[in-house]
Amino acid sequence: METKIWEQVVAEKRRQRARVISAFVTKNLSDNEDRQDAYKAITEVDDISALADKISSGDLTEILFDDVLEQAQELDAYYAKEKKTKGPLHGVPISLKDQFNVKCYDTTLGYTSKAFKPAKDDAVLWAETDNPLWGLTENPIIPRYTPGGSSGGESALIYSHGSLGGFGSDLGGSIRMPASMMGLYGFKPSVMDAYFTVDGGEDIRRDVEAGGEPFIPSVERLVNRGKPISVFDYWQLNKRKRELQQAYLEKWNNTLSKKGKTVDAIIMPALPHAAVPHNTVKWVGYTKVWNLLDYTALVIPGGKVEAKDLDALWDHEPRNELDEWNTRLWEDNMQEMAKHHLPVDIQIVGRVLEEEKVLAVGKVLDDLLRTRLLEG
Repeated sequence: METKIWEQVVAEKRRQRARVISAFVTKNLSDNEDRQDAYKAITEVDDISALADKISSGDLTEILFDDVLEQAQELDAYYAKEKKTKGPLHGVPISLKDQFNVKCYDTTLGYTSKAFKPAKDDAVLWAETDNPLWGLTENPIIPRYTPGGSSGGESALIYSHGSLGGFGSDLGGSIRMPASMMGLYGFKPSVMDAYFTVDGGEDIRRDVEAGGEPFIPSVERLVNRGKPISVFDYWQLNKRKRELQQAYLEKWNNTLSKKGKTVDAIIMPALPHAAVPHNTVKWVGYTKVWNLLDYTALVIPGGKVEAKDLDALWDHEPRNELDEWNTRLWEDNMQEMAKHHLPVDIQIVGRVLEEEKVLAVGKVLDDLLRTRLLEG
């Protein structure tokens, strides 16, 4: 059977990744005693072979190990000379969603048409992560479950202790949903977004057609949900958006607490469920509404699904088809959720440009939750 060009690109890109990882492991991860002790000092992995297995597991797309080690040596030299750190993230390993340009490396977004086309400059800093180039991102706790999306690679990597922090994108919950499914912290500041399908998804369609690969079903549904709109229609949508934002602002300002004080923040769920099997997430309203309003939002670990949750009274009458779907997701998967103690996050929401307030509320709430956890 003839292999299609896009399949050849996928195979070569994955071979390239395997070669780079293999060369790094051979060069840098030897089993001598001194090296072994050094790695034990900086990682909880017991032995180097296990560390090599983690690196080779396929969680990473572009491999920057040599550049990272060179930067680390430069930072060490700077600190030794200046006796101070170089910026707030000095020496902290982070990861980037395959959407941010890193000079001399591919930024593919999973499109085969963008493979082997390294970025010339660095960048300024759906509920699945799936593409033909790298495949489906799996949940580290239960592989047949999703880690969320579309920044699911970040959530899976950080949960697996492959990175201390990561940069993703959040157009409808794509940072907060993966963070929630993996029990992590995720933050969406106020950022003025555009309407990303006003061209009928033409950019996406062209990138897919250029590579010749098939559409991922969820992406195809998104692209084909509407036709390109005119500039006039676009501005009418912006007008409606402004009207909704004004209505929400008035509602917020007119809502008082029992003590007569205005609302500082909203504490609410991030998702209607914990992590669920791949391709079963249909509703993201708890996160998406705040993107429409351009409000600040933060998710923090709130607990885990426990066996006792299965015995809780559940007398819920679904209000619509989506509500019924979410109810069934819980009922069909709650046994496995409890068995694996899947994480559940809490979302804190503030108004536009209230990042400091939301982070402060999140810190207070996080401290309280941690104290409760320690007290059992």
